[in-house]
Amino acid sequence: MLKKVFITVLPFLCSLCAYGADRDSCQTKVLKEIYQHLKARGVTESGIVRTNTLGLRDVLIERNQFGVVQQIRTPLFAQELRDNLPAQLADFIERYMLQLSLLSPADRSRQFFDDLTHLSPESPKFVDSLCHVQIDSNDKKYVFTWVSPKGEIAKLTFPKSFELITGQNMQERERVFQEQLKAITDVPVIEPISYSEEQLEKNDTLDYYVHPGPYYIIKPMKSETYFQKSLDGVFIPVLDENRPEETLRNIFCRVIKTDLQLQINHYVYGLKKEPISVSLSAFDYLCRQTGCKPYVGIENITNDGLIKATVLYENTDLDYNHLLYVEVDTQTIVHRKGIVKGFVMSYIPTHSLSNLYYENERKYKKR
Repeated sequence: MLKKVFITVLPFLCSLCAYGADRDSCQTKVLKEIYQHLKARGVTESGIVRTNTLGLRDVLIERNQFGVVQQIRTPLFAQELRDNLPAQLADFIERYMLQLSLLSPADRSRQFFDDLTHLSPESPKFVDSLCHVQIDSNDKKYVFTWVSPKGEIAKLTFPKSFELITGQNMQERERVFQEQLKAITDVPVIEPISYSEEQLEKNDTLDYYVHPGPYYIIKPMKSETYFQKSLDGVFIPVLDENRPEETLRNIFCRVIKTDLQLQINHYVYGLKKEPISVSLSAFDYLCRQTGCKPYVGIENITNDGLIKATVLYENTDLDYNHLLYVEVDTQTIVHRKGIVKGFVMSYIPTHSLSNLYYENERKYKKR
């Protein structure tokens, strides 16, 4: 009996040992570099640090359940203002400004050069509660400007680079992506969508209504959804084995709740693939929570009802995409329960997909 108890608690004891073994462990290389600078100043937990350019600053060091550092930042925004900013951008600004403030002038200049960033002035004087932020952006960069009642305090310019903004290299971001999927235990229920006839476009040929949505580079990759008018005049999402394309797009555009399960391979750095088994709702929830919008394209529907489709989850804030390729039987999606197979390629730069499309288009026109 004692042996069984020991075997049962052994993993728990090991996890406690791992938790306390190395409080210097960090989730990414960038965080490790910042942490080492703080440690040299005697700071290894949340507290106050003297920086080279920002004076005395509060530092927040956040750890996961295993004690690994997963975020380091210095508050630069009033909480109400921070709540209205994209979370990943706010985290980046507060981490990056702290990182810069801990460097020597020579190292700081190299950091600006390597990251293609610019800060003016290099030693801004922040009064958090009195500041507001102006955000300007285009396809390639962001410009954050802090302004107080007395005028401009600082301006930070940085590229729309996912690696820079998240502080993760490709291997780190792919690992975090899988960890985030595994950590999702509860997904909010899809609330019924109610549209009036004025909000929809009638498709007289196919006898349904369309709620328009944008398309991704090419028109077949789109985010529109489809509805039918019930006898009592209510518009309900199309869920019909005779309309598999419309049904599948409704499912991935989250107007229909399902219990579908994804069994897919995740293609990762080094031409490797790792299996993932997760509910479609959890996968979709993670993508949307991190700022991604889905676009669905149907590649083919076979005579026996097998649907082959591509779903692109685009993040315009950070300029990347998750590409999900799926194969699923029509009856499976109509019953909204079963297995969807395929693969996912994560964090593809938008310009890579755009260049691939335009290159293929040029080749096609030359034929």
